[in-house]
Amino acid sequence: MDFYHQIANKYKKLPLKYERKLISSAKQGNSASKEILLLHLTGFFVFRFYTSPYLPLIINSFDDITQDCLVLALKNIKTYKMRYKNEEGIFQPVHFSTYMWKGVTGIIISSLKNRKEICFSDLPEYYDALF
Repeated sequence: MDFYHQIANKYKKLPLKYERKLISSAKQGNSASKEILLLHLTGFFVFRFYTSPYLPLIINSFDDITQDCLVLALKNIKTYKMRYKNEEGIFQPVHFSTYMWKGVTGIIISSLKNRKEICFSDLPEYYDALF
């Protein structure tokens, strides 16, 4: 756990312009760009983990969830749209972390579903909508 916190503290969120340059380079196969991008995304993954409403249930899965997020990020680099347009057709670049948000949430939910020691009947009612 401390390892990822150290990385997150050292590699802060990138400015959008620089992040997009790294993604473009990574899409062309530059492994150094992929590595730098992943290092800077680690802070986002740590943030999502600790701001999750399920934190008490997933606290022991921090390393597994973070590793799964890193693997997902590597896959999503290929599908990230550099020329994203909003509903009105206006070019609107977004941070890669925004693009990753839903996938990271899915990894957190999956880790909940895979835990056998959770008694779901003991959870508040609003958790029922998730499963």
